[in-house]
Formats: sequence, structure tokens, C-alpha cells
Amino acid sequence: MDFLFSIIGFILVIGILVTIHEWGHFQTARWFDVKVTHFSIGFGKPIKTWQGAETQYQIAAIPLGGYVRFLDERVEPVSDDEIHRSFNQQSVYKRFAIVAAGPAINLIFAFIVFTGLNWVGDYQLKPLVTSESTSTQPNLASQMREQTLYEITHLDDQIVRSWSEIRQFIVNSAINGNSSVKVSLNELNDSFSSRESVIAFSYDLNDLKIDPLTSLDIKPAHLPIPVIIGQILEDSPADKFGLKIDDEILALGKVEINNWNQFVKIIQENPNSKMLVTIKRDNTIMQIPVMIENQSGTGKVGIGIKHDFATLKPYMNQMSLGFSEGIAHAMQQMLNMTTMTFLMIKKLILGEVGVHNLSGPISIAQYSGQAVQSGLISFFNLLAILSLSIGLLNLLPIPVLDGGHLLYYIVEMIKGSPVSESIMNIGQVFGLFVLVSLTFLTIFYDVLRLTD
Repeated sequence: MDFLFSIIGFILVIGILVTIHEWGHFQTARWFDVKVTHFSIGFGKPIKTWQGAETQYQIAAIPLGGYVRFLDERVEPVSDDEIHRSFNQQSVYKRFAIVAAGPAINLIFAFIVFTGLNWVGDYQLKPLVTSESTSTQPNLASQMREQTLYEITHLDDQIVRSWSEIRQFIVNSAINGNSSVKVSLNELNDSFSSRESVIAFSYDLNDLKIDPLTSLDIKPAHLPIPVIIGQILEDSPADKFGLKIDDEILALGKVEINNWNQFVKIIQENPNSKMLVTIKRDNTIMQIPVMIENQSGTGKVGIGIKHDFATLKPYMNQMSLGFSEGIAHAMQQMLNMTTMTFLMIKKLILGEVGVHNLSGPISIAQYSGQAVQSGLISFFNLLAILSLSIGLLNLLPIPVLDGGHLLYYIVEMIKGSPVSESIMNIGQVFGLFVLVSLTFLTIFYDVLRLTD
């Protein structure tokens, strides 16, 4: 099923982003009265075509990009009555605008989606910690009362509202070469109890599979929410010994249960043990003996926790922002990701990070499948991130990419004449070699990640 969602997600994501990118070229060309002969989503043999007034639209077999083809004397004979509509007859400034419009529309689309997501928002768990979960950071833990929840509110004076924002901050900081961060936190729901401490971290950019939180030596707190059964596996110990959905687990043996992680830990550490489970069912307290199953040396009882939004809500932040705040935050998101992208490219060129950190088509398909299953907010967030990446990467001065053509046009503007055909041909071969090599490398590392 995950494979099917990955295929569907990949086709949706690439189809949308390629269409947006090529539409930028297409629409700008039409504004300048340049004739567009083909508009293709995908490469290779067309599998579906339809004819517009003067443009052939098509969907091709290889969904890894797309193209628009303009009327051009260098490609085909052009009649005298249409020569003024040929791409090669346009001024260098019009050609520059037509080519730049593809990456530009990707950046604009990313900004619009980020802004919309900031306005709509969703609920995410607050970055909550306790002295126990920060015990390896004594300067921070010493400022906290035991068994009290604290919310991380700022990192280096930048507001953070969720664990995902903290993870992104750490990655950005590592790319910028930072090795310490000022952590500010408040006691939960008490904005007047601010505490802060500078702590060191070390995040290895060559191993992006590692959770950035581990570099901070900070763990999310176990939330003190009731352990209520939401799922029971058929023929599991829980099923056989009479536990039921909506039972609230109060204790295991003589140990009072305060959170799900504590319950799981005790169960896992006691395979082949019979344990008295104290539960509350319909306001009645009762005890049920359960034989814990042994699965490869780990205890299992076959239940899942009930996720009740009303119970979790006090520990969550609604990520929506006001009109102007949403726009400002979208601009900051774009700036942060742009800076991170170009710093990573610099580190790749200098050999400071490995090519294995790049994501290829298989990884993008996996992310797309996960986003499709997670809901519209996750899907549009991925669309915005990838649209921004496509826009930025297409601006790189590599022949074959839009950025390579833009570089030629800038040279033409400066010297007053086009770059020679021989130099452009050499550039095309070089650019194609770079892109094909990177594609094969990213697919290779994608496959390696699948087999890890």
C-alpha cells in the first residue's frame, strides 16, 4: 500500500510542479507573442496529446520533468509571416524574461503556499521538556523543577512552536557552522517563568538520518495523559485476557502508570511475565491478570493508545498566524531554505558533505506518498518545499538548466552579441553530463537507503 501511495504521490507532486514551471515559460512567451509549438509534461514518447489553437499539449512517458518548445529558426524552417514570432528573433531581454519565468513562478508558488499554510495552520505538539528529559544538559536541567513541564519558546531568540521547527533550526545552524545555541523556555502556560541557557551541540551533516534532537541531548517530555486503550490486536494477550477498547490503564502490578512510554517500557522489559493490570472501565476500578507475550525477547500485549484530541490539545500549539504575520513568516521560511540550499551546495562542492545527502526520485516518491497519506497540509507543505527547491536549482548556472541559458543571455547583454554556437554546444554536453551523473548518483543512494 505504501508503494502505491508513493507512485500516486510522486505523479501528483511532479505533475503539479512541472506544470507550474512550464506554464511560467509558456505564459510569458505568449505575452511577448512568441509562438509555443509544444507544451509537454514529461519526457519521451507522448502517451496523450491534444491540439490547441497553435500549441500541441502532451503528457509523455517519463515523469521526471517537462518542456515547452518555441518556434525557432535554429530548429525548423519558419515562414516569413511568422518569423517575428520566432524565439531566436526576440531581444535578449525578452528571451531572458521567458526563460527566467519558469523558476520565478516556482518561487512565487512556494511563497503563496507557505503563506496560505501559515494562515490556515494546524495543531502540533508543543516542544515540552522536563528536568528528566534534559538531564544530560545540567545547566538547563538545574533551572527546572522536578516533574514539571517546560515549553521551549526560543532558540537564539528565534520563536519556535513545535519540535519540527526545532529540528529545522538545528539543521540550519549546523549548515551555518554553529556549534552552540541559546535555549529559552517557560514553565507550561506561564510566560513569566522564563529561563535560558547556552548549550553545545554537534550535528553531522553527513548523516541526515540522525534526529537533530539527539545533537542537543534533549528528549521530548512524556506527556501526563491518560493511557486509554484505542486498539486491541486480535488473539493478542490483551484480547485473550479481556482488556477492552476505552479501558484506562492505571497501574501495572504496583507501579502507577502516568504515560504511554512508561507503560510500553515496563511491558517490553517483562516478556513471559504475568502481570496484574489495574484499569478503569465505566467508572469502575478492576484488576485483570495478563500474560505478557514474548516476541524476540521483547514483551508485547497487543494494544495501541487512544489519541484523543481534546486530551492532547493543552499540549499543542495551533500554528496559524494572522494576515501580516503569515506573509512575514513565509518570507522568512523562503529566506531560511534558500540560504540552507546554497550553503549545502557550497559544502557539496567543497567536499564538506557527501553526495549521499541528496534526494533522488525514489526518495521524493516516498516523501510524496507519506504526504498524501498525512493530509492536505502535509501535501501542500511538501509541494511548497519542492517548488522552492526546483526554482532555486533551475537558477544554477549549469547549461541545460534555465540558469545556464540565463548566464548566456547575461554574457550577451554585456558583450552585445550572442555566445557562439560552439561554446553553447560544449556547455550543453557538460551540463547534460552533470545532470545525468547526479541523477544516477541520487538513484543509487536512494536504493542504498531502501536496503539499509
